[in-house]
Amino acid sequence: MRLQYPVILTPDEKFLMVTSRDVPEFISQGDSVEDALWMASDGLECALSFYFEMGKRIPMPSPQREGERMATLRRSISNRALRWNTTGRIGKQRSKLRG
Repeated sequence: MRLQYPVILTPDEKFLMVTSRDVPEFISQGDSVEDALWMASDGLECALSFYFEMGKRIPMPSPQREGERMATLRRSISNRALRWNTTGRIGKQRSKLRG
């Protein structure tokens, strides 16, 4: 299973800014929709690594809303997040998010 997070693409003067309501610490940008979604996947994985480092529960993706796109995480990262939330490791172990 690969986690997919809804992201919001907001055009500015030169780029598409990317944010996620599920992971408020995340923000990125891209030159095109394709680039922005790739950057979103990479950036979300990086942002989630801080949850691991702090021993916090990983926020699960919420349903997609109208106007949102989906950023897909790598399978290895998705599996680690799901295991992290279900094995009770929160606050007990520090881990680096590597896939």
